[in-house]
Amino acid sequence: MTLSVVLALDRYETAAETIDALSRQTIAGSIEIVLAGPAIALPDDYPQCFEDIRIVEAAIDPLSAARARAILACTGRHVYVAETHGFPRPDCLELLVAALDDGATAVMPRLVNGNPELLRSWASLFATYAAYTGTTPQPLTDVALHNGCFRREALAEAASAPPDLVYGVGLSERLRAGGCEMRYVPAAVVDHVNITSLRGILLDRSFGGRLWASRRSAHWSRTRRLAYAVAFPLAPVVMTKRIAASDGWKQRGEAAPRGTLAAVVAMAAVQSVGEALGYALGGGGSEVGHRPLELHRRSYAR
Repeated sequence: MTLSVVLALDRYETAAETIDALSRQTIAGSIEIVLAGPAIALPDDYPQCFEDIRIVEAAIDPLSAARARAILACTGRHVYVAETHGFPRPDCLELLVAALDDGATAVMPRLVNGNPELLRSWASLFATYAAYTGTTPQPLTDVALHNGCFRREALAEAASAPPDLVYGVGLSERLRAGGCEMRYVPAAVVDHVNITSLRGILLDRSFGGRLWASRRSAHWSRTRRLAYAVAFPLAPVVMTKRIAASDGWKQRGEAAPRGTLAAVVAMAAVQSVGEALGYALGGGGSEVGHRPLELHRRSYAR
């Protein structure tokens, strides 16, 4: 089997739009879908084009643990980590698989705006995925777990420690330590739905920032974590400069509305507060709090 696609979710209907996009893949017949959740039932009309669809019974509190169980159950030689709000275009997975077969261990597609009508959507896209929005192929030093495609053995090693599957923070460290090649494949495109409601943005940036910082600093000394927490006012500056320097931002043309960068700065400010809490106090309930934004993105994209 060529490719396993994993999704952690609460019920089949949550991922119906993603599964529909997967059914249109040029390599759909070589894809195994692995769904992890507490009580997932396949509908009578589920797509029959895949090599297999399997269900792994797993609690989704937290999602990272369910995702890890799905990854460990995969039988494909490569694994793509799908989202309920990310829709690969028909040749996307074929191109990612080709890059892995060419020697890469992890590859990222290009994320394009799946709901481009609002400025907040553009700001959310750049604030989250700026590094993967340009059109120039290049090597990477970090990958995101979501929408990433990996050699199964490399991802399965990380799945033995589910917290490393939170935003791929520990995953990227593992891959770098192993000298693995990470590659950006912009010809492979995923339409990504972004949060636009004000409430959703506040929750996403605060919970997401706290969760990311807590995972990043999991093995740091308390002194270092407190130092980063105290320095949180600098974080929006660093984040905004990184986004403005990205190829995707430079190549955006007229697509992103005027004022997008200002909205990015505001989002970065909210995220920095969450990060400070993550460094100082740990993740708390941030992964559970962030779960609805991951699973039910359309509810926050209005």
